[in-house]
Amino acid sequence: MKLSALLLPLIAVGALAGRSDAQVVELGFKKHFKHGSISIGFRHGERSECRPAYRVWVPGHYESREERVWVPGECRRVWVEPVYEWRRDYRGCRQRVLVRAGYWRSIEEPGHYETRRFQVWVEGYWTSP
Repeated sequence: MKLSALLLPLIAVGALAGRSDAQVVELGFKKHFKHGSISIGFRHGERSECRPAYRVWVPGHYESREERVWVPGECRRVWVEPVYEWRRDYRGCRQRVLVRAGYWRSIEEPGHYETRRFQVWVEGYWTSP
């Protein structure tokens, strides 16, 4: 194998190395034994991922969040007054008589959904701008 064949990819890499950051230049060399083989690889093109050269610290802070929650209905007690009537007894005299005694009645209001706001602490972290 001629020396010029090995040097040609190296010269091409050197010429392309001075280009902008968005470019990528790779040079590879492989050798296989058992009957011998040598391979030189070369790749040039756009960078597949650009990573910024610096990172920024975002300090811990509170964030407002909203959540839709089910609020069950209230159960309240209401006093129902007793019922009296005027009736005549066996002699024909009018008397006030208890027809139904007073009692407590439970009234359950229907439930509903509410949107509630709350604060959540978010830890600080590093990020790339």
